[in-house]
Amino acid sequence: MEQDLKHLYPYSVKLSENAVSYEFLTENNIQYKIAFDDISDMGIEGMYSFSLVKISNETKADGRVKYTIIDIFKNFFRCNKHSVFYLCDIADKKEKARHRLFNLWFLSDDFHYKLIKINEKITVNEQSYYMSIIYGKDNPNEDSIKQFYTLNIDQLKEK
Repeated sequence: MEQDLKHLYPYSVKLSENAVSYEFLTENNIQYKIAFDDISDMGIEGMYSFSLVKISNETKADGRVKYTIIDIFKNFFRCNKHSVFYLCDIADKKEKARHRLFNLWFLSDDFHYKLIKINEKITVNEQSYYMSIIYGKDNPNEDSIKQFYTLNIDQLKEK
């Protein structure tokens, strides 16, 4: 029975010394790196950018990646002052699929009820950008976070 449920378990994650980046290796030997980069210098305590990098070009689907990323987010948002801003990578023209998949993963677990996630799609010179901000419902910096997000949207629109 446990073997049948194996696909629902997250992978073991290696946490960096600074506790804001994670790495894990899938059973198909695909390595992922997830980083939360501190951008608090932009005026909001606990503001981070988020990136997810697949180190390999392998494309084999693996449902455990979803559970691993959800676990990482759950751990990250244990601090009620953390917020995450991200812009989906546009390099390979798969930004819409990335945005859709991450949103599905985000909504698939009950932890999202404790968070606010604001999504935005902006088109500049025929290029669509998908960006989001995520923060806890009890984050004391909510007003500043919304201002930061609006400012970034406006700056992108001006390009």
